[in-house]
Amino acid sequence: MNEPLLAAADDALTWLPATTRELIEQTRSLLATTLGADLEAICLIGSAVNPSRGDRARSPELLCIVAHDRLAELADLAKAIARPMQQGVRVRLLTREELDRSSDVFALEIAEWKARHRLIHGADPFATVTWTRADLRRAIETELRGLTRRVRNRVLAGMAVGPARDNPARAVADGVDCLLVAAHHVLVMVDGEAPTEESALLSKLSEKTKVDVSRLVAVLPTLRAANTSPSTMDTLNALLAITEATTRWVDGLEGDA
Repeated sequence: MNEPLLAAADDALTWLPATTRELIEQTRSLLATTLGADLEAICLIGSAVNPSRGDRARSPELLCIVAHDRLAELADLAKAIARPMQQGVRVRLLTREELDRSSDVFALEIAEWKARHRLIHGADPFATVTWTRADLRRAIETELRGLTRRVRNRVLAGMAVGPARDNPARAVADGVDCLLVAAHHVLVMVDGEAPTEESALLSKLSEKTKVDVSRLVAVLPTLRAANTSPSTMDTLNALLAITEATTRWVDGLEGDA
């Protein structure tokens, strides 16, 4: 259950545009120079590791495992990597202790990192990280229940106040991304595998939950393409129906061995 779920790909990240690869390498180099031996690893995570994602080049995300003592030098680190971050790179800092000791309470997030990441510096930080089935099931249910409230409230705020508060279409797209992550890991937990293609993943989820996913599948190709959509409410309602059905199913797995 804890084995990587995404097949190994070219270390050169050739599915990303050259400008994005250069930005990632620039950030890696600056982090390595600034942190030196206190930098254990850098992993590319998120949409950038998925060659099929249309938005894979937008805001590449780097997870950095650093020595705890260096966290006190946050201002210096921010200054060192300010330029690539201003160009859209996102950097997340974590210590080895935080990674090892939080795999129970953040089981879903860490399962996703372990399953889908590209190591670009140092040693693989996930090689020995594990979690229990109970921890993962609970984390998935927590994510799904929070997702329903979070997306609904973001759309409400965006529609009432305008895009200065939040963008309803972006809120729904972010919610779909979170649902797909949860769906992937619960299907792997239950069946030992999950489809890699997103529409197939939702169809498999439909088999388990008996909820109609056709409306959401229909908008997947264009969902992430723009921050505006004429069918935001339809997509939101389709998303929430699937999320609520999946939450009930996951909740019912609590007593499973």
